[in-house]
Amino acid sequence: MIGSHYSLYLIPSIFISLIFTFRSKDTKEGSNLARYMIIASCLMSAIISPISPLSTTLNDGSGVLWYPGPNKITERTTSMHSILERIPRNASVLTQNHIFPHVSGRLNAYVLPLIQSENETETLERYVLNLIEESDYIILDVMTYDHWTAYTHKRLITDPRFGVCTYDDMVVLFERGLNNLSKWNRDHMVFRASTDLYVGQGYITSDIYDVSSFVVSSPMNSSEGYVVYGPYTYLVDGDYFTSLRIRVSGDTEGHICTFEVTSDMGKILLGRRDLFGFEFPTDEWRQINTFISLDGPRGMVEFRVHTTGVADIYIDYVEVKRRTTPISAKYSTTTFTYRDLIFPRGYVTKDKLMRRDPDKDRGGFWYGPYQRLPVGEYNVSYYIKAIPTEVQRNDPVIRLDVCYDSGRHILTYHDITQSELDGSRLRNGWSFITMNFTLNNPEALLEFRGMETSTSYTIYLGMILVEPRGLNGLTSIHRESDSLLSQNLEGINDSHVEDPVFNHKRDLSTPRDYNVSPGIN
Repeated sequence: MIGSHYSLYLIPSIFISLIFTFRSKDTKEGSNLARYMIIASCLMSAIISPISPLSTTLNDGSGVLWYPGPNKITERTTSMHSILERIPRNASVLTQNHIFPHVSGRLNAYVLPLIQSENETETLERYVLNLIEESDYIILDVMTYDHWTAYTHKRLITDPRFGVCTYDDMVVLFERGLNNLSKWNRDHMVFRASTDLYVGQGYITSDIYDVSSFVVSSPMNSSEGYVVYGPYTYLVDGDYFTSLRIRVSGDTEGHICTFEVTSDMGKILLGRRDLFGFEFPTDEWRQINTFISLDGPRGMVEFRVHTTGVADIYIDYVEVKRRTTPISAKYSTTTFTYRDLIFPRGYVTKDKLMRRDPDKDRGGFWYGPYQRLPVGEYNVSYYIKAIPTEVQRNDPVIRLDVCYDSGRHILTYHDITQSELDGSRLRNGWSFITMNFTLNNPEALLEFRGMETSTSYTIYLGMILVEPRGLNGLTSIHRESDSLLSQNLEGINDSHVEDPVFNHKRDLSTPRDYNVSPGIN
């Protein structure tokens, strides 16, 4: 391939051969040959020179020419330099091949293997483990996620001897003897949809309430897909509140979108909150707050919004704040819908709501999803709607319970009456009922059931929301004027709001330049 450095070894022999050729010719033949060589050299220079327009054309995806791109000092380069400066000069360092030249002048600098050999996997694993043992600092570019980078990162996030010292743009610095909580200064981060996240099933537009502000919009009747995703950031272990600022316009009461927090290119679901039209009574900005609990550092973290295309959606930003006080259970906000539950006596409507029509049988409506949860105390909220088919009575509409072992162990239950539903109204007759329970068996496969349905009601279920007890309503939906996450709440450290995303100032008018797409299971 022309332009590759491998061919440079042949250049001296070509020139030497040309000199001997001239010496073997007489004057006339040598002059003619020289003339032809000059013409051929000029043509070749015009065609393959890096500064020639012709070479640019040939190099544009043809594979004939190859020239390395010019070095650019980007924000990522600057942030990596600042991370490298935090490593003491006398410390031993382990890193990847493309970062290694920056630390190669040290006496104790080590580099991870470039290739993976199935025949030598065990040998290479022992070699990498030995490098980890010899290192005081380990710097990894998690965006370059080759096999041995992934292996080393997985080992470090579970190794109590190492903690995350700092990170920026997916470059992570681990330090021996550091606790992840001791030096962490990322208690507050803000990712704007128009500049920090990637736009999928949507487009950037100005906010009708503030024309100087830009948001991401996904109109009604759009194809199902991710409106925004990214920014592929890094979070250490701990508890976080995430807040999605969103505006919804539409008449539906059905499933509008899903707000997900994932890691590892979407392979690991950290938390999920489904959003329904009955939660949005008016067309105004609202805060969708969720709780995320991490048992270890996570890389390639995304905040994603998946639309069903049934309403106009506008997304402004995702805000992340760290909680410093203990919570009742190490579990993240999760919703269960028709995707997760079993309902043999019901069906899914076109709005993606679960429905059971009245009949003579007071049997169950739904059961499942058979989930294991950590030991702790929880709240569970059922979002339901009941429409009487005859004169309204105060008989039980449905029994809600939390159980395991096919109902042999009931953790909590409640018979819901129409008057209770009337006292917790949302939109279009929807209500939510919240119960709490304590789980002491981590191996239990939990069910959140709807049983003993009334024969006089048409019953709908939108979703079931499960989260740790003690969040004091923080994860409910709030109007912009009622946003709780933006206030200084007990247990949230708000001392670093002046630096919303990065260690250094970033121009939010320009989007990130990673060439990535959302990882989808």
